[in-house]
Amino acid sequence: MSNFEFQNELNGGYVRFPQNWMLQWKRVSIPAASGITGATTSANYLIPFTSTVIGSWANVESRTINVAASPFVSASNNNLSSFLATSTYTSSSLDVMVYSIGR
Repeated sequence: MSNFEFQNELNGGYVRFPQNWMLQWKRVSIPAASGITGATTSANYLIPFTSTVIGSWANVESRTINVAASPFVSASNNNLSSFLATSTYTSSSLDVMVYSIGR
């Protein structure tokens, strides 16, 4: 069984577990959405996953939001080294933390 590896930076980090499982997180800013399609930002993981990404999710990190402006956010895996974060929030840009787990 191998050791755990941990890295934490101001806007992201990761934990590598035994058998090469990883949990990564990164803060990104999504521009204000216009219309019903939302706005999307692409960003790179701190280190690429080696074989697969099981799932990604996002949490709103902005301190002040207009709840009436529907601050819906989502995240999806783009490939082994990057992800997409999407928001329908129209009032301003929105800071979100994206989490992904995989190997």
